[in-house]
Amino acid sequence: MTVHSNNTPAATLRHIADTAGKRIAPLWPLKTFVAVNPYFGLSDMPFATAAERLARVTGARSTQARAVYLDAIAQGTITACDLSAARAGVSHPALPSEPDALVAKAKSSMSVAPDRLPTLTDLAGRDAGSDWTAFVTERVSLFAATVFDEGQAAWRAVAQDESLYHGWRLEAVIDRTPDVAGLTGVRAAIRDLPESVDDLLVQASDRLGLS
Repeated sequence: MTVHSNNTPAATLRHIADTAGKRIAPLWPLKTFVAVNPYFGLSDMPFATAAERLARVTGARSTQARAVYLDAIAQGTITACDLSAARAGVSHPALPSEPDALVAKAKSSMSVAPDRLPTLTDLAGRDAGSDWTAFVTERVSLFAATVFDEGQAAWRAVAQDESLYHGWRLEAVIDRTPDVAGLTGVRAAIRDLPESVDDLLVQASDRLGLS
């Protein structure tokens, strides 16, 4: 079993990576996209925990801002009976049981949405003054489209005959788009990447200093 400099076995890294990947709802093939729950990868978490995770990772809101609900209560759209029914379904000792007390607590503790955690490309883009996150997202999306199009495209992608990682490397080392965008040396760096996914995980976790 391969062990890298942080003394984490490669098999453990692969398990961690697989677990992280399962947090992403499977949106492919496209014909099944509409049937996929975006919370699919977070279904083992309570709703509040999943909502906070999405807010921190993607900046997405799973509920309206608290002021929207308070306004609906003031307008009578949400009634005291509604609040009582909702409160009855929540196991939270710190929350008052009476509707009026619940509203008062909501007004006195207006929460602020957590800031989205920056990705590696966000940080690199800030230093370079470029939107590298949008660029990487576009390249990944185009590659995924060639892999998961189920043979619909007239031009058959090299990646369809290879594993996902190997197929990506084959195409990325000849893709000059990064050079045009100002990311020189990318193709050479990709050419020097390890042959196997497990070795790549080891190298990447070392280079990024991940525990």
